Amino acid sequence: MDLVLTNEPELINEVENLGKFATSDHSLLFWKINVGREEDSMKVTRFDYNKMDLNGIMEELRRCNWDEEMKGNVNESWALFKGRLLDLQQKYVPKARVQGEKWRKEIWQTHKAAKTIKRKYNVYTKYNDSKHPACIRADKKAHKEIMRAKYNFERKLADNIKKDIKSFYAYVRSKAKAKINVGPLVNKDGEVISLA
Repeated sequence: MDLVLTNEPELINEVENLGKFATSDHSLLFWKINVGREEDSMKVTRFDYNKMDLNGIMEELRRCNWDEEMKGNVNESWALFKGRLLDLQQKYVPKARVQGEKWRKEIWQTHKAAKTIKRKYNVYTKYNDSKHPACIRADKKAHKEIMRAKYNFERKLADNIKKDIKSFYAYVRSKAKAKINVGPLVNKDGEVISLA
């Protein structure tokens, strides 16, 4: 038998048998792997307010006859004012591509854990030697606080599983390496439903 072995069944998808090797009785298997990819760092486009043309914006706002434009009800006036500001933003505020955030806070991370991690990096930056006693102490303290925060978070999830099952499964899914796809829909007669 030719097998695909995995400890995460959702990781493997669409296994195909491509036929036997010419010199063997084994078959060549082809399969797709469902892997979600997280980009820690990416370029994003944002408005660069430091370089905006403030004089141009103010000049256009001065030219508006606000008494005429704001004759509708509150919702209409707000929609008009907001639309005007968004138009001015597009016109007078340049866009810049900047580096996105490399680090994002973990869901289990407490304020205290974040502080100890920051302290650990600051100590390492100061001494630049991972074997320095201060670095070792800061590392141990950060590790201990991380483990405590994780334990407390997971314990709270487990205790509240009957009241809040969504949070529990969201956390479990975030830890899985596989990207889980929804399978085909089957009607009561056992036929696969196709939307095509």
